[in-house]
Amino acid sequence: MTRPAQPHEEGAVLLRRLRMRGFVCASEEEAARLAPWLRFTPMLQALIFGFSTITATVPVLLGMAVVLFLGCIMGCHPFDTIYSGVIRPLETSPELPPCPRRRRLVFLMGGVWCLATAWAFAAGHTALGLVMGGVMTASTLLLGMTHICLPSLVVGWLVDRPRHRA
Repeated sequence: MTRPAQPHEEGAVLLRRLRMRGFVCASEEEAARLAPWLRFTPMLQALIFGFSTITATVPVLLGMAVVLFLGCIMGCHPFDTIYSGVIRPLETSPELPPCPRRRRLVFLMGGVWCLATAWAFAAGHTALGLVMGGVMTASTLLLGMTHICLPSLVVGWLVDRPRHRA
C-alpha cells in the first residue's frame, strides 16, 4: 500500500516539473503560488484543440497555429496576455514569470503540429487528423492538469543530453 504524498514531496515534484518546462522558480513555495495560474493557457488551448479536432475545423487549427507561432516569436503566449490583462487584475493573482526559451520551442512544435493536423483534415485524411488532434488535445490536457509537458521532455532530451565525443 502506498502512503499519501507529503506536502514537501508534492512541492518538490511541482518545482521539478516547472523547471523541466524551463521556468525559473526560486523555491517550492514560489512554484506552488504560480502553478494554478500557469494552467490557464494550456487548459484554454486544450478546449480549443479538442473542439477543432471533434469538428475537424481547419480555420480554428490554422488560427491556433498562428497563436502558437506568435507566442514563439513574441516570447509571450497571447493567452498569457489575456490572463495578465483580464484575470490577474480580477483575481489579484501573481504575475506570470517570463516565457522561457524551452516553452517557446514547444510553441513552435505545437504550431507545426497544428498545421499538420489542419492539412490532414483539409486533405480528407480525417482519421489522421483525429489522431493528431487527439494527441495534441491529450498532451495539452496532461500539461494543464499535471504540469507534465511531453514536448518539453522531448526538447530536454534533444538539448540537454550528454554529447559523446570520439
